[in-house]
Amino acid sequence: SQPPGPGSPVPSAPPPRPRQPSTRETYSNVLNPMNGLDGKRSGCGPAPGNTTCSSVNAERGDGVISFMVTICTGSDPLDIGFPGEQEVDAVVRTRAGAEVWRWSRGQTFDENAAHVVHLGTQECSLWRVPWDYVDDSGRRVPKGTYMIGMPVLSSPRHDMGSSFTVE
Repeated sequence: SQPPGPGSPVPSAPPPRPRQPSTRETYSNVLNPMNGLDGKRSGCGPAPGNTTCSSVNAERGDGVISFMVTICTGSDPLDIGFPGEQEVDAVVRTRAGAEVWRWSRGQTFDENAAHVVHLGTQECSLWRVPWDYVDDSGRRVPKGTYMIGMPVLSSPRHDMGSSFTVE
């Protein structure tokens, strides 16, 4: 096989794989007892006093892991402003920091869809982003420990993360 000559099409990267949508749910006066990324009980429930609580968790399913970020209020309500349609992202990296997968890659979002998510007193909002253990090039990632970053793309931005193991 010969290298492409002048005027030959240049091989391009594979098209982005379709992503499952993220979801957001709001709940009130209920603790969030989901298993954390380390397998221990963790989560973020309504915060005491006027503090705000946030956490990152994961829920493993059949061939999928769902990353979740939660923000809860205490006695003071909270308005979370978003400059566009996208509210969260999920980024999986190796322990060395190399990016493996980004939920938003290849997706389009309306940048003119500014909006506010209102959380009342003792209320939580939970965002869930599913991942099928496949990297951005379409290959199953090897077993090992990975880092997940879950930025909430609000103004001001909230960046949260943790590590997890792929078996």
